[in-house]
Amino acid sequence: MQTELLHHLPAAVAGGPATKTIPTAAAAAATPVTNFRKVVIPLSTTAPTPCYDQSPTSPDARSSPFPSRPPLGRCPERMVCAGQRRAKTLHMADQGTETTESGPGAAATETGGARAAAAARAYYDSSDVDAFYDSFWGGEDIHIGIYAHEHEQVATASRRTVERVAAKVSHLLGPDRTVLDLGSGYGGAARYLAERFGCRVTALNISEEQNRRHRTTNAERGLDGLIEVVTGSFDDIPFPAEHFDVVWSQDALCHSGDPARTLGEAARVLGPAGEFVFTDIMASDDTPTEAIRPLLTRLAAPALSTPGQYQKLLSQVGLTEVDFEELSRQLRIHYTRLTEEAQRFHAEPDGAVSPGYLAKVRENLPLWQRACRDGLLVWGIYHCRR
Repeated sequence: MQTELLHHLPAAVAGGPATKTIPTAAAAAATPVTNFRKVVIPLSTTAPTPCYDQSPTSPDARSSPFPSRPPLGRCPERMVCAGQRRAKTLHMADQGTETTESGPGAAATETGGARAAAAARAYYDSSDVDAFYDSFWGGEDIHIGIYAHEHEQVATASRRTVERVAAKVSHLLGPDRTVLDLGSGYGGAARYLAERFGCRVTALNISEEQNRRHRTTNAERGLDGLIEVVTGSFDDIPFPAEHFDVVWSQDALCHSGDPARTLGEAARVLGPAGEFVFTDIMASDDTPTEAIRPLLTRLAAPALSTPGQYQKLLSQVGLTEVDFEELSRQLRIHYTRLTEEAQRFHAEPDGAVSPGYLAKVRENLPLWQRACRDGLLVWGIYHCRR
């Protein structure tokens, strides 16, 4: 039975009533998810979290067990494991049916995933894109923000999202705990988790340009002993099964060319009592594909999943306890803020953000703003368990 737990966000934050129901009935009927809940809670609701001080002079740093630990272990037989995963049978929850990744469509799907990965790598390795995210987001977090008011700084709101997501899994965070961050970008979330909780974070990200910056910042902050930055794709995670307490991702899965495989990989490396939390930009279940295709050109994203598709896929990979906190109004505020910033922004004198790229951004961002206004897009936080 589906249960909805609805509370109202403050109007100044939500930009209006916070009780919009996502139309996922058709998808849910096809593949029901056990205990799917739509949860919208006030911004002030956070779980108590310990502060783990990793400064060189802190007692925590002096007594930390981590410097003497070996690095997180990657799978020594990566190619063998990958081959086994491709042939693995996935049991579809609640239906008793099964499908395999080695069927007639597997090659096409794998090609689509590789094509999407290459596009994401080229996009994030671009100097224009790197300078854009650095200038607009502040170079720490590059994901959707949760805004206290409609004129708040993008960087401040983006950090609030990290705090909000972390609060959902705070009971699994702390020394001796492990987190995998899929699509970690510049590493803002990884550093927050390592500094705040003392957990060990593996940051898997496809852009080597971002990863170089991530490693440098970690070393400058004394966190390179807690954070391992790995260049790779979330379609082929180079770690053994049941390896992490938490799998985490923020607005990166939209770059997947094969969401079923990506979610399958996330579930595979998640420990038996582990939890998967992620945010993603999605199309509404009733949004025509052509209506949002022009939006995706700037991101080089292949398509957007829908809440109904995620509900079905999460069930198929065995994550049947799913809470979804819908925060779509925050997406509208976020793209409104980015559009405002783009209009005020001037191309860098040194050419870091070229005039041509800035013109494309100014043309593209209003499309996202209108799509949010018209209800074509959905955004929120998924919290998934077995």
